[in-house]
Amino acid sequence: MNDQTNVPQDMWPDEEPVKPQSMPSNQSVTPPAAQPVQPITSPSPMAKPKLPRKRAGWVSWVITIIILGIIALGGGYVYGKYWSNIQSWFKKSPANEAIQTGPVAWQPIQPIRSLGLMKDPATEASVPGYASSTNPESLSRYYQVGKFIEGPYKDSELIVADLVVGGMGPSTGVFRIVKKTDGSLVVIGRQSPDLSDWEGSEDLMIDTSKYTVDASYLIPDLEMPDKLTNPSDSSQVIYQTAAGMYKASDVQVIKNIWTQEPDRWVEVFKNPVNDLSVWTNAKPTKVVGLPTGAGGEENYRHGFYAELVDGTCLTYVMKPTFVSLSQSDINEGVPGVVWTDTGKENDGNDDEYAMATVGGCGDVDFAAVMPDSLMSKLQTIGKTSEYGAGGDSDPIYGFKDNNEQAIKDLYTTYTEWNQAMGSKMMTYQQFLATHPLFFWEDPFGRIIKFTRKDILPAAECGKPVIYLYPERTTRVSVKVSPVGGFSFTDPEYGTGWDVIAEPSGVLTEMKSQKKYPYLFWEGRGGLYQAPAKGWVVKQAEVSSFLDDKLAQLGLNAKETDDFKEFWLPRMQGAPYYFVGFWGTATMNQLAPLSITPKPDTVVRILMDFKPLQQPIDVTAPTIKTPERHGFTVIEWGGVIQ
Repeated sequence: MNDQTNVPQDMWPDEEPVKPQSMPSNQSVTPPAAQPVQPITSPSPMAKPKLPRKRAGWVSWVITIIILGIIALGGGYVYGKYWSNIQSWFKKSPANEAIQTGPVAWQPIQPIRSLGLMKDPATEASVPGYASSTNPESLSRYYQVGKFIEGPYKDSELIVADLVVGGMGPSTGVFRIVKKTDGSLVVIGRQSPDLSDWEGSEDLMIDTSKYTVDASYLIPDLEMPDKLTNPSDSSQVIYQTAAGMYKASDVQVIKNIWTQEPDRWVEVFKNPVNDLSVWTNAKPTKVVGLPTGAGGEENYRHGFYAELVDGTCLTYVMKPTFVSLSQSDINEGVPGVVWTDTGKENDGNDDEYAMATVGGCGDVDFAAVMPDSLMSKLQTIGKTSEYGAGGDSDPIYGFKDNNEQAIKDLYTTYTEWNQAMGSKMMTYQQFLATHPLFFWEDPFGRIIKFTRKDILPAAECGKPVIYLYPERTTRVSVKVSPVGGFSFTDPEYGTGWDVIAEPSGVLTEMKSQKKYPYLFWEGRGGLYQAPAKGWVVKQAEVSSFLDDKLAQLGLNAKETDDFKEFWLPRMQGAPYYFVGFWGTATMNQLAPLSITPKPDTVVRILMDFKPLQQPIDVTAPTIKTPERHGFTVIEWGGVIQ
């Protein structure tokens, strides 16, 4: 994605204006040839005076005033429309055409040679998921974006580095790096990825000894407000988000990537803060997997991406004003809707809906955007309430035909899940009466699908269990915070788990004094993406495959048996399975974990699998087996399909 860079053409041409040629000083000037002198004759006494000469002077004054007026009006128009661009142009340095707006003179981004921040492949394992001969440094990209002209880093270069962080994904991140005049490197810590989750991890591919971190300095031009509003349409408001690591962008897109894929991106408005573009994904042209799919052919995220002056971007989302959003998930909440068929507001006003597409261990997008063509199948079934101070109600849409295949598919998914769980099920008519889904057109003209959470298939981090192995009997506080919240915990979570942990792994919950082999939770992470790398396994070989891979991932025999007891029964119905894993760093993003006292070793793994009818070609990641030492914490889980 960051392999190529398109540098935008400047508004002003680079060529200098054509100047008059000057005459060399050693050349003489030849006067024009003399003209014959005409005799002066007196006018005839009968000739009348030429009065039109006086009138011509008056007319010329009128024409001059009109021309000056046109020039003034034109100048005012240019001032109003282009003055900000003209100001930026005047600020350009003749040497590098940089734009100075603060401590940095910003330049069009230029690819540069490697800074050598990745670990030496001769002494470190190759990047997981790539060929064993792959040099980690060859997968990284570096760009010069500006030069400091004042402040503590005056005369230093500013570099944007797109680096492979590590892990089975592997994970990547964009770092802002100062290259000082003496060649030393400083990472701007508050405007670069936080590597604290990787501390002590053998999976970390970045050599942290090659730079220092400035944890206090901020580049003002890269700071953006939490909320942006379209200057020409006050209803178009977006909010900065921090929903997990699988954002469509969030400073991971080099400037002008949009122009490489014009059919995928739409400019929404100019950011009033920096006058750069805010983009979103183009609307889908067809519905794909309406009940649980994103509705777009390319699995778009449907966020809003605000360009920054260094060529990166931040992710924003639209929050419906008629929805009381969940504290744990920006894409869920209780909508204020008055239904046409009942005249009641949301049948008790306590039913939560998801405006994002639920899948995997969380959400697969920020909004389930539908194609415009779907509107022909919809009718008004209600209106929004409590839209906002002084706001008007918006229509809420549903399918005209209750036998629409999309509703039937959603009901099938609902029944299959409840049958598997042994839960009581609604009839189809009862199902329809719950308003299982509705559609709303947002201020950006997008048709967004809302689906009741209680009828969605469980897209959860399924049965993550946490084992604690201190070196001596210790009182331990454990806090885990899945981005999408909990659906179940054992023992009861409250504000956190407080246990006495023994070296054998036996836990005593302080409040109840009950003993447990591990801590158990289920819930949802943030914006989730299934691993692209993994293995295709025959069903008959799944058990032995798990024995092998779980040992490589760091689990002992008991932990592996616990894992298989839960997951093997769920991997019986297909001839093949695709199996992938996420590691500690990804789990820390989906469900941050905090343990006191701090453990010496933390291993967190999450399995994602998909049934297959026939094998597919996949790339298997490289696994680094962690060394268990000191106070050890092990957590395993999987994605409930």
